[in-house]
Amino acid sequence: MVFYLKDFLDILYMEDYVICIPSADRDHIINNKTCCFLRNQDIPMSKVYVFVPERCYEEYKKKFYSYPEINLIIGKEGIRAQRKAISDYFNEGQFVVSMDDDIAAVNELKYV
Repeated sequence: MVFYLKDFLDILYMEDYVICIPSADRDHIINNKTCCFLRNQDIPMSKVYVFVPERCYEEYKKKFYSYPEINLIIGKEGIRAQRKAISDYFNEGQFVVSMDDDIAAVNELKYV
């Protein structure tokens, strides 16, 4: 049985979810892996938020020309500070799915 990420989110009745991806200096990886994966999973790219340090913003903006709906957000340096920036960015109660920037496939999803 094939189980898609979008189906998983729909099953949870999370129509108001967002997907957040912290990244830095890996614009080629996120573009070639995670963005392709999400598109193949029929995830609306307008629900995707990529948080990058200010010094990386322009490079990511250039790479995302084929994904203009992605929300590219200037975050912080370092993964800990970046995760805090993501947490601060959204309102309390917002369902946030956090993903790495190098995901090409998901073999199995489990709800725990």
